[in-house]
Parts: sequence; C-alpha cells; structure tokens
Amino acid sequence: EASRGRASAATAVPVEQGPLRALQKEVQRFRKELDRLESKEQQRRLDPREEDDIEEARRDAQKTAEELTARSVRLKQSEAALERQRAQVRAKAEEASLKKLEASTQKAECQRIQGEIIELQGEERTTLGRAQQLEREAASLAKAYERHKETCFVYGAAILRSSGPTSKLGNQDLERRSLRRGVDALIETLASRFGWPEVAFLRLDRRGSGRLGAQELRMGLLIGAGVDFPAITGLTAEALFSAIDWRSAGFITAADLAACRPDIWREFGAAALEVEEKVRALPWLALGGARKAFQDALSSQNSSLKWSDFEMV
Repeated sequence: EASRGRASAATAVPVEQGPLRALQKEVQRFRKELDRLESKEQQRRLDPREEDDIEEARRDAQKTAEELTARSVRLKQSEAALERQRAQVRAKAEEASLKKLEASTQKAECQRIQGEIIELQGEERTTLGRAQQLEREAASLAKAYERHKETCFVYGAAILRSSGPTSKLGNQDLERRSLRRGVDALIETLASRFGWPEVAFLRLDRRGSGRLGAQELRMGLLIGAGVDFPAITGLTAEALFSAIDWRSAGFITAADLAACRPDIWREFGAAALEVEEKVRALPWLALGGARKAFQDALSSQNSSLKWSDFEMV
C-alpha cells in the first residue's frame, strides 16, 4: 500500500512551475515519511508491539496522499483557468495593440491631410492674391485701352482737321481771347492751337516718354509747341509745372494736362469728335484696310451686317 501510495503521488505530481512547486515539496516530504514508515514496518516484523502504530501511520499517509491528489487536481484546474485568462488577456492586448497601431496610422494620415490642407490654403491665398492682382491689372489695362483709344481718335481727328481747307484745330477767334495770365493763359494758348490736350502733350513730349518734368516742359513749350510761355503767362516753367502737377507725382502726363482747367479746354479747344472721325481713325490697316474688313464681315454674315458684328469689326 505504501508503494502504491508513492506511485500515485509520483504520477499525480509532475514537476511544474508556479503553484505546483509547493505541492512537489510536500510530495517529497511525504515520500520521506513513507520511507520512514517502511523502515518501521521492517522493524515491526522484528517488534510486533509497533504494528498498531504502523497501521495508524499507514492510514494517515493514505489519507494525506488522497488529500494531496485532490489538491493537485484543484491546482491543475486553477492553473488551466489561469492559462485561459492569460490567453484572453493576451488576445485583448494584441487587439489593443492593433487598435493602437491603427490609431497611430490614422493620426499620421490626419496629420498628412492637415498638412495638405494647410498647403492648399496657402496656395488658395496665393491664387486669390494673384487673381486680385490680375483683376487690378485687367482694370488698369482696360483704362489704358480706353485712354489710348481716345488718344488715337484725337490724333486721327487732328490729322483730318489739319489737312482740310481751313486747317483749324482750336478756337482761334481773337475776339473771344481773354486777358488771362498764369496757367490759364497757357491752357488757353494750347487749346486754341492744338485743340485737344492729348495733341498738345504730343507736341510737348519731344522724347515720347509719356512723362514730362519741369525741364522737359520748358523745352517742350519753347521748341515743341513754339509757345513763349514767359511772355504769355509771366511764370517760370517750374511754377507752371507745379500748377499742372496737381497729384504731386513729380511728373505730368497727358491726363494731368487735360485735368488742368477743363473749362478752358472746352471753351477754346476743338469741337467734339464726330463718329466719322472716330471710324476713320481706327487702325484699319491691321485688318487689310477698312473696305476689306467690311467685306469680310459681310461675307461671313450672308451679306447682312448686324450691330454686334459691326461693333466686333
């Protein structure tokens, strides 16, 4: 029986780590106790008085072996439950790690998209600024186009009127001449001679730069326009320049000359432009001549010309 008890205890208690280590120690202690009992059994054969003690010790040892076996089963069950819990914890940890990795990836993607949004916003601001700049440039070009178109009309009309039988641009009626002095006398002289401020500025601007300083104004009046401004105005070129440069830009243009005393320009200047003069002043040579442009427009419109088509021509 003691041998069977040792065999049962030996098979029930494998060498494991963790909570079974204590049970293994108890099994070893129990083996030592069995060995001691066997030695007593051998002594009992020699000494019958100890038989009862050995039997009682055997029963205690069997009971202890059964208890140890039950404890080993319970410990194995607890160990299996713990292993299942560890597996669940590992699965949850892996799931959390995957979620953390996914969150990190999503965060990096969000940061990349945010960077792209910031870059696109910068490009949008740049494009908006460029669009506003282009709008200002377009408006400036439109104004310049209208200004140059009016200048073209004026130059064309001046050429047509100066080549006519009267060859008269401004109002040179001496009876209407006043006794003005200063810049008013200068504008009256220029208006009566050249008719329009653009034509007068063309004569003053000997270099063709589109701008005049005080010295250029002096030479333009004396040489270009042939105006003895000191005798007519009683002022120096610097004083006249300051009166015409109402913007204080440091230079004057044809627009500044036209803005100076517009009432005198209207009174002593040339008559208003006629439609015929404007049409004749158009750059028809760029289209091969006025006749060719008109014929081309007619041929493309089945021998009929609408106002929009004429305006396009």
